[in-house]
Amino acid sequence: MNTNEHKNSVLTKKIDKGVREKFEEWINILLGEDIHSIHKQIHAMMWDSAFFQCINESRKYSVKNEKGEDKRNEMLHSFINQSFFKTQLLAIRKLVDKDFGRVIKGKQYTVYSLYNLIEDMKKNKALLTRGNILAFNNWPYDYEKAKVEIEKNADYTQGYVCVPGEIGSSELTHKYIDSVTGITADKRSPDDLIPVNTLEQFEIKLNDIEGLCKYVDKYIAHSATSESRKNVPEEIEGA
Repeated sequence: MNTNEHKNSVLTKKIDKGVREKFEEWINILLGEDIHSIHKQIHAMMWDSAFFQCINESRKYSVKNEKGEDKRNEMLHSFINQSFFKTQLLAIRKLVDKDFGRVIKGKQYTVYSLYNLIEDMKKNKALLTRGNILAFNNWPYDYEKAKVEIEKNADYTQGYVCVPGEIGSSELTHKYIDSVTGITADKRSPDDLIPVNTLEQFEIKLNDIEGLCKYVDKYIAHSATSESRKNVPEEIEGA
């Protein structure tokens, strides 16, 4: 049966090779197959957390002795707790590793981290236009025109009409860009830029865990002196 699965016939904006390469680089850092891509780092953290929660839940069913105390190897469970605590903190520290001094100087960063990704995007903020984002994904800029094109060519006597997902993705992306730029639909332009303060908001969130990173540096990653450890916030040091 003819299902009217039309290809989108409305041309998308062409994207420069350099812009495409930079977008692909960012996606690779965030979602790539490298063992240190950001999504793989987060996935590993979540998996460890899920496994630890299973262990923690099982402790509720520990056999009790005649005094009502848990009959379990406290040394083993203390080791599990400490190992989970340290590996999770190290994982967080890796995600916010700062190497963007190299980025600012035009050198290739040496670690995959959220900080480096955001800094590189800020450095190349001129690329973050409405037109480039849609073109990179091969989504039509004018999704309304794309809908009309499909409607015009559809033959409903041959079965259902399947509207390409690219059209819906384009519409949602336009609305998202409208929300962060404050531009209304009637004022849209391919040159609309994602505001740099949108990226800076992510940095502010990362800065909130700066104290935690100092704790990792002074107590886990390095054997810091008592003088050096004074930089660690008291509420974190005593946690």
